[in-house]
Amino acid sequence: MAEPRQPRSGGPLGRVEAVAAERERIARLLHDDPLQAVSVATLHVELLAARIGTELEEVTELREALRHAATQMRALMDLLRRPTIGTSGLAISLRSRIAPAGATGATVVDDLLRDPPEPVAYVLHWIAEETVRALRASRGYSGVTVTLQSPQGGYTVEVLAASAPSDGHSLVALDGVRRIASLLGPSSVDLDDSAPGRTRIRIHVPWPE
Repeated sequence: MAEPRQPRSGGPLGRVEAVAAERERIARLLHDDPLQAVSVATLHVELLAARIGTELEEVTELREALRHAATQMRALMDLLRRPTIGTSGLAISLRSRIAPAGATGATVVDDLLRDPPEPVAYVLHWIAEETVRALRASRGYSGVTVTLQSPQGGYTVEVLAASAPSDGHSLVALDGVRRIASLLGPSSVDLDDSAPGRTRIRIHVPWPE
């Protein structure tokens, strides 16, 4: 197992590295304890079903519940792990997370005129993922488009979702987005759902060129 990265000292970069390290720590904890416990429980259910010899409805429901729990934990672990940006770039990495192979209804548009430094790319990655997660959790939607931009003085993530107007929970759902964006300093998170059937969320984070 690779050694944890040493946090950079102070400032926005230090905050980003500290958050990345903590997310990875939580992912390891999920793998080492809860996920292993669910895996063991699933094995016991399979052994019980084999011993009974008859597929009881309760056993089937328990098996499906455990499988669902394991799937959800693995998805959370993937979300918490440090994005693998490397030479492929931010857009490709983000596309693999919010629109994996076979998935529909999610598009990533790369309008970046310059590549962000790695810590900034992490923050943009987390912002996009959290915004899409918030939309999926709080609204019905038929599609979402994430556009990455690099205006003067920073970077912008714009998320356009085809959805019905919300019941007023949008600002609450975006609290996590605001906390992530603030890692790099004073940022802005603007939501516009004035157009019927469309929601636009624009997040700008500062970064000197």
